[in-house]
Amino acid sequence: MDTYRTEEEQIAAIRKFAGEHGVKVITALVVAIALFFAGQNFKQSQQATKENSSFLYNQLSTAATAGMDMTAENKAAFDSAYSVLMSDYDDTVYASYASLFKAKLDVQAGDLAKAEQSLQWVIDANFNDNLKALAVLRLARVKSANGQREQALALLSEDPGPFASAYEEAKGDIYLLEGKKAEALSAYKKSQALNAGGMSLSAQMLKMKIESLDNAQQEKLFPVAAAAQ
Repeated sequence: MDTYRTEEEQIAAIRKFAGEHGVKVITALVVAIALFFAGQNFKQSQQATKENSSFLYNQLSTAATAGMDMTAENKAAFDSAYSVLMSDYDDTVYASYASLFKAKLDVQAGDLAKAEQSLQWVIDANFNDNLKALAVLRLARVKSANGQREQALALLSEDPGPFASAYEEAKGDIYLLEGKKAEALSAYKKSQALNAGGMSLSAQMLKMKIESLDNAQQEKLFPVAAAAQ
């Protein structure tokens, strides 16, 4: 009422504003509404993608872990879920998990070339640093099994992320295959130091590897004393 003294003046002002700016106001309102619903649809789409990819991954992992010897039925279920994940949801974390699963099954089937392809896909996808580091570790082991030990060691020189102990143990295994026992022992001890206090089965196996090489080194340095023990 400070600006307009009468109700008629207020109505006239509103009509004048609508006449001058009505199209702009309506357009802005339409755009705002469209953006709101676009945002809602995008959120719903993201949620649907997450749910669908999660469901497919669950199908895939169930098929892959149904038994040590994959049946034809389980393999068909795995292949079907894997195909859809990689074609429709390749930008999700589940695609990387699926490729790690695929690589494991390829190794079990003796197809190291396919295993390398699956692991390289995870590395190239680079969904996150930890998954990439894990894929690099497994790729190094596959390459070592395939006789590509120099390439394997080169891979293990990359940033190990949270897998530093496992990287060192893998290096030790490769050195041992090459007959480099001193280098293998050094790598194993580094691995053990990085996993101080570990009591898992793998930690116990690592301890056995170190003791075996330590005894061999003792026999090499002190053959008479070792024989007398």
